Amino acid sequence: MKCYRIIYLLTLSVLISCTKEGRNTELVLDVQIQTSAEQSKAVYTGTKFPHNSSIGIFVYNAEESDPMSDFIPYGDMYKNIRSTYASTNKWNYRLGGVSSSSSPFDDGLYIKNPTIETYTQGVCVCAYSPWMSDVTDIREIPFSVGGQYMSLTDLMYADQNDSYTKIKPDGTQKSVPLTFKHALSMIRIGLKCQHDISTMTVTSITLESADGENLTPLYTSGRFNAVTGEFHDLVSGKSVTTQYKGQNNGLDFTFDDSEYSYVSFLTVPVPEYIDQSYILKFKFDNNNLSAAYRIRASDITVTRGGNQICAFEPGYIYTFNFILDNYVQIKNVNIDVSSEWTEVIREYPF
Repeated sequence: MKCYRIIYLLTLSVLISCTKEGRNTELVLDVQIQTSAEQSKAVYTGTKFPHNSSIGIFVYNAEESDPMSDFIPYGDMYKNIRSTYASTNKWNYRLGGVSSSSSPFDDGLYIKNPTIETYTQGVCVCAYSPWMSDVTDIREIPFSVGGQYMSLTDLMYADQNDSYTKIKPDGTQKSVPLTFKHALSMIRIGLKCQHDISTMTVTSITLESADGENLTPLYTSGRFNAVTGEFHDLVSGKSVTTQYKGQNNGLDFTFDDSEYSYVSFLTVPVPEYIDQSYILKFKFDNNNLSAAYRIRASDITVTRGGNQICAFEPGYIYTFNFILDNYVQIKNVNIDVSSEWTEVIREYPF
């Protein structure tokens, strides 16, 4: 089974236009975007951001140290800038602290060329996705998992946040590439019927913590440091449920006997998974499925670098393919652990 480190790429180029002394310097986002007529998904499943996606941008005064330690914003209005993809090669912006009722602008971001008294190292750009209104520090991003699918926070951060490029306005164009990575783990659930029966709709899926001592914690919320890629202030709970039916946009996830239909379930990474700590439970057409699946340690154990790893790792996809017999019991399960959107199937009897 192939295992790779997952990195979904988004190139964000910040260009500083040529300016004369005394004029502002323009920061222009040049982001590669995949435009599509399809509805935007809550979980990004490719290498490019979809239409209507957003990123949060912080402009900091650069420091001598690498990585930074002080994180002094260039200005209050350059904290948590909302940048939303609006149309082909076009972004809308709303500066930090500006009322959400105000109209965004699309004519670029500007900074004043600082004087030598206040400016020695330049500035740098840090970013995360998706933009959230209550973020005031790139190292303190509040998050939670579960809820309505279209409202899930597919938390991502720029790999270069902790090893940044200093931007020094000097009248020439500068670029800062940002490579975004997924911070959470994804449990990708494939559903298929064994027999030709009417189409079923996924109502919800729940990941439940098994009873017992010394089991793996199931985290429901916390804070994320988009510089180090680490979670902190985590809150554990009994269960996490994602709702797939009844979305405001009418999006439904259905399956039958023709082929696997997939839904995405986001969970907080854990460095070590204890056997059968988590239980997957299903609800179809508002009816609970009597059968549940306990995730075994052997299901997600992989060998990497000569070491066996049993964990839910950030940026990795854990695919469970379920075949249901008459929608009553789980017939068998196919499991794949992969860091790319490819499938390597392994058979496990239920």
